[in-house]
Amino acid sequence: MTLYEAKEFVTSCSKQELNELISVISRIKKRERAEAKAQFDVGDMVTSDDPRWYYGPGKIVKINRKNIVVNCSGTMVNAAAPLLKHYVKS
Repeated sequence: MTLYEAKEFVTSCSKQELNELISVISRIKKRERAEAKAQFDVGDMVTSDDPRWYYGPGKIVKINRKNIVVNCSGTMVNAAAPLLKHYVKS
């Protein structure tokens, strides 16, 4: 199924079908967040390859339900776990 076909399908769904789709998507996103967060601990050094991440490396200070708080040279950054990766000094 292509993205276009999926969009067409969604626009033709009933309210109940949409609610079921939303529920499935929410469960998938929750599982992905949990898997991404599981690889990090407070105190880990992290960074990101995301082009919007201009903070440089930082240390995890808190792991929340939906995001991770990273201290980047005094700047506290809330980041989604899937955006982060462990920082390895070169």
